[in-house]
Amino acid sequence: QVLKKNYSKYPYYVEEFENELANRFNSKFCLTFSSGTAGFYASLLSLNLESKSKVLISCMTFPTVIEILKKNNYDIYYFDVNENFEIVSDNIEKHSYDLVVLTHPFGFYIDYNKLKNFLSTNTKVIFDSSHSQGINIDGVSHMKLADISFMSLQGAKSISGGEGGVIFTDNESIYLSMINNHHPGHRKNKNLNTSGGISDLKLRMHPIAALLAKHDLKSFDKRNV
Repeated sequence: QVLKKNYSKYPYYVEEFENELANRFNSKFCLTFSSGTAGFYASLLSLNLESKSKVLISCMTFPTVIEILKKNNYDIYYFDVNENFEIVSDNIEKHSYDLVVLTHPFGFYIDYNKLKNFLSTNTKVIFDSSHSQGINIDGVSHMKLADISFMSLQGAKSISGGEGGVIFTDNESIYLSMINNHHPGHRKNKNLNTSGGISDLKLRMHPIAALLAKHDLKSFDKRNV
């Protein structure tokens, strides 16, 4: 594909990679991004949260995630995790939280059920699964327990494109919103016939990164025993 210079716009093999990832992690929808951080930004935008929305987030979080929350003018509250990567709920302020962002570090799943007393049925949940690819809970990918999960494909991740990121969701409206906001050239973009027809920043993955990550995905299960 590279030799043929088939890496402009949104080539078919990028969407193939997205479909393979969605099937592998039992998600209805998967969308690639230029980085995990870009995927998180797109996730926030798709939720249409208002300014000053209350966000509960782990102290053990990638710094760019916090910076994006700040730039969007959300009220940020933190919770701690102990040495066993369990949520410490003693000092969590009681509010009506609009969003919870959970990072699962070093391959450990953080059980957000311990936060249930602080959440409502309207609270949205985003997982950072960059270091927890492949974790299953009761036989189901942990990423399905969130409204949106994102992960980085940068560097030495289990699935790596050198750079890049992906999001997973079962919510079609969220998925389509991200495409319309950030992915010109995607066949499902409502403004496909308009050059640069998106509502926000262009954040799609470089197609060559998708080819590299697609290669890693082939051996993921074998390497992730």
